[in-house]
Amino acid sequence: MAPLLQFARSQHARLLAPLRRWQARPGFNCAVIILSGAVFIFALQMAWLAFSNPLEIEVREGSAWLHVLAKRAGVDIYDTSRVAFVNMNHGPFDPILKTWISAAVPSLPGHMVTRAFVLLMPVLFFAAAFIISRRHLAAALLAGGALYLLFCTLSTVAFVGRSDATAVCGVIVCGTLAHLLLITRHRNWSSRRYIATQIALGAASAAVFLTNWRYAPIFLALQFIVVTTQLGGSIHHPPERSLLVRLLVRLGTVMKHLAISTALYLVGFAAVWLAVFLFELHGDFGSYYRHFFGFFLGTGGWGTYPGTSFHILPVELVLNRRAELYFFGALILWGLVRLRKQPFELLAWLVMLLAAWLAVAYGYFKNQGGGGLQYFYAFFALAWIFVLHAFSRRGRWGNLTQLALVVVVVLVLPVDPLLDQHTLLDETRVHSREFRQEMTRLTFGQTVFSEETEFFKMRYQGDLVDTGDTDQSIARTGYFGKAFNQTYERYLQQLRANPPKFVIAGLLEGGAPRILSAPLQQLLSQRYTLRLRSNNSAFANPGSQGLYERND
Repeated sequence: MAPLLQFARSQHARLLAPLRRWQARPGFNCAVIILSGAVFIFALQMAWLAFSNPLEIEVREGSAWLHVLAKRAGVDIYDTSRVAFVNMNHGPFDPILKTWISAAVPSLPGHMVTRAFVLLMPVLFFAAAFIISRRHLAAALLAGGALYLLFCTLSTVAFVGRSDATAVCGVIVCGTLAHLLLITRHRNWSSRRYIATQIALGAASAAVFLTNWRYAPIFLALQFIVVTTQLGGSIHHPPERSLLVRLLVRLGTVMKHLAISTALYLVGFAAVWLAVFLFELHGDFGSYYRHFFGFFLGTGGWGTYPGTSFHILPVELVLNRRAELYFFGALILWGLVRLRKQPFELLAWLVMLLAAWLAVAYGYFKNQGGGGLQYFYAFFALAWIFVLHAFSRRGRWGNLTQLALVVVVVLVLPVDPLLDQHTLLDETRVHSREFRQEMTRLTFGQTVFSEETEFFKMRYQGDLVDTGDTDQSIARTGYFGKAFNQTYERYLQQLRANPPKFVIAGLLEGGAPRILSAPLQQLLSQRYTLRLRSNNSAFANPGSQGLYERND
C-alpha cells in the first residue's frame, strides 16, 4: 500500500510541476489581472453612470442635496421652528459628510455630491480587498467588482445617493480595521498602533451607526469577533499550580483583555457619537429620538410596513439569484474550513454570521413594504470581509485559482440583467440631460419650486419642507411638536398666497403625483399645466419628473 501511495504522490507532483511553471509566467499573471480588472471596471462604470446622472434615480433622493444646501447656508436642519425637514431619518452623519464634500469641492453639482459614496463604493471595496488580501491586485479587483455587482443585482439602491451607500462604505472600513486587529500575532496593549486601531474601530462604528442605525448588528459583530479572538489568544497554560489558581489566573487575564478592548472601543465610539450629538443636535435627545427612531413608529405618522410572515430565507432574495448565492455560501464554508486552526475566531465568525443574517432578515420582514433587498447589503458586506480575511490567513491564491474564480464569478452573476441595468443607466442619463437642458430653456432662468426634487438647485432658496407627503403625514399626528406643525402651516400659507411660476414634481407610474402633499397636488391640478416630462428617470420606483407651469 505504501509504495502505491508514494507512486500516486510522485505522479501528482509530476502533473503539478508544469502547471506551476505555466501559471508563474508573467503573461499568465497579466492575463489574470486584466480579466479581474474587467469585472472591476464594469462595476465602476455602473457606479459612474449613476454618479453622473443629473436627475433623481429614486423619488425623494434629492432631499439629501437640499439638506446640504441648507447646512451650507447656515440653517439648522433639525430646528423645527425654522424648517420641517424629516428625510434624514436614518442618522445625522450622512448630511454632515456630504456637506463637507460640497464645501471642499463647491463646483460639484448636487447629484454628484449626493452620490459621492455610490462612486466610492467599488473604489473602497477594491482598496479594502487590496489591504486584506495582502496586496493581491487580481484578487482585490475581482472582489471589489463582484461585491458591487452583487449589490446591483439585489437592489437599485446601489445607484442611489441614500445613506445606505455611505453606511456600506463605513462597514467596509470597520471590517478592514477588524482584520488588522485579528491578524496581529502579539496583541500587546502597550503597542500604540494596536491601541489606535482598536479606538479607530470604535470611531468608525459610531460613524456607521450615526449614518444608518440599521447596520448596527454588523459593526457589533466585528467587535465581538475581535474581542473573542483577543480572549482566545490570551489564554495560556500557567505553570503547574493548583486548579483554583489556574482558573483565577485565566479569569483575570480574560477580564483584563475584555475590559481594555471594550474600553478602547467605547472611547472611539463615544468620541464620534458625542461630538455629533452635542454639535449637530445640540444635545437634544428628544430631537435625536424623534428624527431617527420615532419617525419609524406608526404614531409618528410614517412608520414601517411589515411583511405577512417572517422567512429566514426570503423567496424574493433567492429568486433569479440562486447561483450567486450558492457560490457566496460555498466561499463562506470554505473560509470556515480555512480557519479551523483558530477555534475561538472560527466560532466567533460562525456565530456572528448566523446572528447577522437573522438580524437582517428580521429587519427586512419588519419593513418589507417600505424597505427592500438592500437591507441584505449589511450581511453580504460582513460575509465578504470574512471571506477575504479567511483566505488571506494562509498562502496566496495562485494564478490558476484566481482565473478559475474569475470564470465562476462571471458565470454565477446574472450577466444579462446587469447588462440591461447598464443600458438603462446609460439611456436614462442621456434622457435626464436632455430634460435638464429643456427645463432650463423653458424656465428662462426663473426660480423653479419643488417639494422633493432638488438636484436642479444651486443654492438654498428658503425651502421649508424636504418631502411634501411625508411632512404632511407627520404634521397630522403632531408627533414632531407644535413648532414643526407651525412651520408646515407657514409653508402651506406661502404656497397658496404666492404659487410659483414653475413647479417640478416627482411623478410615479400612472401619472399621479402621489409623493407630493395634497395641497400641492390640488394646486397643480387646478392652476398648472404639465409642460415637460422625463422618461422613467426615477427608475428605482419607478417614476419620472414633470415640469409644471402656472396658467397666467
